[in-house]
Amino acid sequence: MIFKSKCLLTTIVIVVILGTDINLFIPESASLIWHIQHGSSIEMNGVRFRVPLFYIGRADSARDTVFIDGQAGWLRHKIARPGQVKSGLIMISFLRQSAGRISAEAAAQNVSRWWTKEGYVLNGRRAQELAGHQGTCDEYSLGANPNPKLAESGTQVYCYFDGNVAAIFQGNRRAVADFYSVLQTSHTKRNT
Repeated sequence: MIFKSKCLLTTIVIVVILGTDINLFIPESASLIWHIQHGSSIEMNGVRFRVPLFYIGRADSARDTVFIDGQAGWLRHKIARPGQVKSGLIMISFLRQSAGRISAEAAAQNVSRWWTKEGYVLNGRRAQELAGHQGTCDEYSLGANPNPKLAESGTQVYCYFDGNVAAIFQGNRRAVADFYSVLQTSHTKRNT
């Protein structure tokens, strides 16, 4: 009888620990499950994008947009030093030219006006390539802000490419390298 009670208690403790761990690491667990199901890439309009570990990819064919989302779990935020956790959202859109729609470059000008109005400052511009499309990326961060945590999470990047492709990053500075890595490793799908 004592053996059965100990086994039951041990089983309950293990289930509680696993359940707690899963709840504390929901974004990380969901990411690992996504990678097991889909591999390490996602495709849209014949272009394949690498999805970094701890990110989840989603292709929205109605919007011709790929979303790659990397949000850290509750526990990673609690145990990490301030500014050490990476999180961000990457969006890559294939903009269709039609009546009433603007080009990616015109959209970049609109984005620049909006982010500047919201207190962001343009602090960098770089040439970038996405699957053979040449483009430019504008990097913004929050301007003079007394809250360092908000400034750490307030990074925005808007890239526009020939072929009317746009890429946007929103998140903290630690995840910007993941954004550029996704762009640099993108490639046109080869027919096999």
